[in-house]
Amino acid sequence: MYKQSPIHIEKIHTELTKALSDIRISDNVKDIITSGYFDLAFEHFSSMLILAEGQKYGSALVLTRVIFEAFIKAQWVTEVCSYKKAEGIYRRTRDRFAEMAQLVKDLDDSFYCKNKTDNEEFGPMGIMVKEKWRELCDYTHNSMQAQVTKRVKNGLFIPTYTKEEVLSLLDFATGVMCLFAIYYFTKKELPQKANIFKKFILPNEYEEIDDEFLLHFVKNMTCEQCIEMSTKIPEWNNTDEFCVMCKEMKLRY
Repeated sequence: MYKQSPIHIEKIHTELTKALSDIRISDNVKDIITSGYFDLAFEHFSSMLILAEGQKYGSALVLTRVIFEAFIKAQWVTEVCSYKKAEGIYRRTRDRFAEMAQLVKDLDDSFYCKNKTDNEEFGPMGIMVKEKWRELCDYTHNSMQAQVTKRVKNGLFIPTYTKEEVLSLLDFATGVMCLFAIYYFTKKELPQKANIFKKFILPNEYEEIDDEFLLHFVKNMTCEQCIEMSTKIPEWNNTDEFCVMCKEMKLRY
C-alpha cells in the first residue's frame, strides 16, 4: 500500500463519512451483506483511529485484521458466492463461510486473476494475505511478541509499541479502506464516490506502481471510461484487462 500521512488518514476518514451518509441499500441479500461488511469495516477503522489517538495501541492494532477480513468476505460474497448460499449465510442456516485460505483462493481464481498460470502459486489477494495475515493475527490473538511483551517497561505499565509499528498498521488499514471504498462504490455504480478514493492510493505523477496487489487491483476493476475507450482502440478487446482508473492509467500497462 502507499503510505499515508496522519493528515491523509484523517482526510480519508472524513471522505468515507461523507460518502456513506446518503447510501441506500437494496433488499438484495448480497447487497445487504456487502454493505454491512463495508459499514462494519468503517466502524472498526473509526474506532482504530480513536484508540490510536488515545494511545490505546494494543486495542487499535487488534482491529486491523477484522477490517481486512471484512474486505475479503464482502468481495467473496459478491464475486464468488451463489445467491442461494448468500441467503443461507445471511439467514444463518447451515451455510457458512469457508476458511480464510479458501476464500482468498476463490477470489484470486474467479475474480482477480482468472488467467493465472500454473506457475503462479498465489494471485494478488493470496500475496497480500501471505505478507500480512500472520502479523495481523498476532495482534488480534494477543501474541506474546506482538502484544503481551509491549505492556511493561521498567516495572511499570508503559506501552512500548514503536511509532513505525503503529503507523505501518494504520497505513495498511487505511489502504484497505480505500480499496474497499473503490470496490464498493464501483459495484454500487457510484463512480464519482469511487473516484474520491482512487486519488489516495495512486502514486503521484504516474510513478510506477510497485505494489503487486495494488497493480492487480487496478487492472481488474472495470472503469467506465476504459470501456468507452475500448470502442475506439481495437487492442482493448478484453474487459478483464480494463483498469479501475482512466485511459491514461491503462496506457501505462
